[in-house]
Amino acid sequence: MNIKTLYVVDTKDTNPYTNLAIEEYLEKTCVSKTSVILMIWQSKKSVIVGHSQNVITEVDVVKCHRDNVNIVRRKSGGGAVYQDEGNLNFSFIWFCDKCSIDNTYNVVFEALKNLGLSTEKISKNDILIHQGESVFKVSGSAFISNSKFSLHHGTLLVDLNIKDAEKYLTPSAEKLSSKGIDSIKQRITNIKNLIPDITIKKVKKALISAAETEFKAKAEVIESLTETKLQKMPEVMELEKLYESKEWIYSNQTLFPFKETHVFPWGEVEMKVIIDNNFLSNVGITANVKDKEWISRICAFIHNKKTRPSEWQKIMSELAQEHPKYKREFLDVGKVFLKPFIF
Repeated sequence: MNIKTLYVVDTKDTNPYTNLAIEEYLEKTCVSKTSVILMIWQSKKSVIVGHSQNVITEVDVVKCHRDNVNIVRRKSGGGAVYQDEGNLNFSFIWFCDKCSIDNTYNVVFEALKNLGLSTEKISKNDILIHQGESVFKVSGSAFISNSKFSLHHGTLLVDLNIKDAEKYLTPSAEKLSSKGIDSIKQRITNIKNLIPDITIKKVKKALISAAETEFKAKAEVIESLTETKLQKMPEVMELEKLYESKEWIYSNQTLFPFKETHVFPWGEVEMKVIIDNNFLSNVGITANVKDKEWISRICAFIHNKKTRPSEWQKIMSELAQEHPKYKREFLDVGKVFLKPFIF
């Protein structure tokens, strides 16, 4: 294999928007026909969905918003994953016919083997491990390939909070059934369950060593690609803004239902709404209160005027001024409902 240089970028930043921005910057500016880049990174509590996925059907956006869990959309395909600092991400970036996905997978297999694990790949995306009579997923991957670069990025579940994965991900029963399982927990396991003294640092070291073996090149850290310098680059900062934007996160959403319930001192309110191309449609509100006139006012307004979720709080304030009798109701529902979509 004619790979002259193996570059390693090990970011310490756990902001997923920053790391995806750095990854894309490396794709656009740093690939060559004689090098491979290995980027290693972690995320604070985040749900990361595939490029074309529907956030609402894959993620519990209300719980994520409540618990300060980032919702992130990447540019590669594949399914939604939950990440925290117990997960290690790897990204291989290259532009040459001397490297392929087989090579990058070999790196991951060899790293796990050197840590003492026997693995297998049953699909293009998943790496599985045997634990007794059961088989669990310890790694998932996604890919981009075009005329300018190839990307293979994936996860390694070292010590992930699997209960949180079940809390924030909402895959359909059909999707789980198609994989022969009943829950997320049944499908995945942590490397730490098999190697109790494993650490993120040890897995990083194993990945870099395996990459050096596979590509027959000594890993190099480029001074210009250090994390601090990358973060300050204007191109990276612009990409980070894109990944953070609600327009990008909730893109590819043409029509989806959303339901939210809140309990106020004066009563419990449930709102069901269809968001159609970022406009509110078919709003339905129920509340365990005697006087429901304020509900009729809201539904009539939404019915008669195209309204974006971002306008919700402003509209409730206006209705509160027009109908002071229901000021409390309008202002309260304006403050709490649809917050994940306000942008």
